[in-house]
Amino acid sequence: NVTLDGGSGVANDVVINPPGAATPGIFVGNGSYTVTISDLSVTDAFNGIESQTTAGLTLGNVDSSNNAGDGLNVVDAASVTTTNSVRSRNWNQRRGGVAVMC
Repeated sequence: NVTLDGGSGVANDVVINPPGAATPGIFVGNGSYTVTISDLSVTDAFNGIESQTTAGLTLGNVDSSNNAGDGLNVVDAASVTTTNSVRSRNWNQRRGGVAVMC
């Protein structure tokens, strides 16, 4: 199991902002492990969070905004659990894409 936690409890206190908009802000490879991401923001990436795992991805208090592609791009949407997370102002969302996070 892997946990990435911003620590403060406020998503905008910890911001992941990769150089350029060609890479994902956070990439979760395919594996048999569960991943929890919480209390942080991802901005100005291609896809804010990109996940290939089918074992389980949990997002809590995550703000994935202003990304060139999707705020969240996953292989298995049924394996994703979100609480108090937002996906806004991402390119595909502005084009009418479906919001995955709630």
